[in-house]
Amino acid sequence: MGKDKFLIIVHFLATGIVRWHKNYINSGKTYPYPDDVQFGLDKLACYSLTKNLEFPRNIPEAVQWFHQPLQTWPQVLENLLPFATEEALMIDNMPTDLCYELALEGDVEQELMEGLLVQVLNLCQEQGKNEDYVRFRRFIIENPILDRAKLIRWSNNLQNGVAARLLQDAYEDLPAGALGPEGKYYQCPHCGWILEWKNESEGRCIHQQCTEKTNNFKKRKVLAGTGLVRLKRGIMRFIAWPGRWELKLESDLLKLHHGLKVDLWPGFDSYDLRLTFPTGEVWGIDVKDWRNPYLLAKKAGVFPPYPVWDKAFWIIPDYQWRRYSHYGQEFGRFHKLGSNEFIESLGGFRRRVQRLLEVE
Repeated sequence: MGKDKFLIIVHFLATGIVRWHKNYINSGKTYPYPDDVQFGLDKLACYSLTKNLEFPRNIPEAVQWFHQPLQTWPQVLENLLPFATEEALMIDNMPTDLCYELALEGDVEQELMEGLLVQVLNLCQEQGKNEDYVRFRRFIIENPILDRAKLIRWSNNLQNGVAARLLQDAYEDLPAGALGPEGKYYQCPHCGWILEWKNESEGRCIHQQCTEKTNNFKKRKVLAGTGLVRLKRGIMRFIAWPGRWELKLESDLLKLHHGLKVDLWPGFDSYDLRLTFPTGEVWGIDVKDWRNPYLLAKKAGVFPPYPVWDKAFWIIPDYQWRRYSHYGQEFGRFHKLGSNEFIESLGGFRRRVQRLLEVE
């Protein structure tokens, strides 16, 4: 078994972990484990037996393995992954960023988002209303928590577009686990979502960076009011979290020059931003908040050709770019970039635009 086949096993395990976590969150039950986990473990066992390598013998033992860095697995020590990683698939019984990236195959992402954005996109496409899609998506990103009255008002307002009525499907009541120390609700100061609590002192949010940026949630904001709702987990993880970078880049670019035109999610989300310079030159931009450049390269595919652009850019948030040495080079090893295609950090891209404007 080569690297690619072993990577398929890891994909199955990661997919199963993500689905198990979703089912656990929704039902509170840890069993049964998804078929993906069992299938991956069976394949791992078959390979390990032929090589006389250790492997997890049951599900509880497998969960212990999932909490260990992948590079410590004996199978990985045999160089059977095309990338090195110090990360585990789980932390504190939750999927890691690496686990999510490994699991983003097939229908997993849409499954976690419960298909909502596909419904919204299809509806807006049928009506030829790209601006309604943009309005819907922007609202979600800017409102990870809000009171139910505002949600109802917005979704019932016909001026908010043809998809407004679907907005309520993106939100849910605050879970019991969100009630934290002193019987209060707390908002993550980094991403704006509601914190959940394992116990009085251990908080959780949607992303590992939230933990890092808030010093394990010692920084937090008390939420006042009643009748609050939050974005569903899948919507927050795959739409609102990366969408923060898209809106930040839009804001940063508009501040650089009043003559710049920035369109969000053009062509019904063909890519993330379309930047038009005063000269008429057009750049297409796709923002990718991915931790692992190898996995991103395998997922990225061809940059969408429409709406047309003169140059295309894969943009990586600065914190991810700094985390992985030679991110751009590693991406380029596994994803062939065209002559007018580039990969760059968000900060580096902003400086590139600024330099071009100064020349003009």
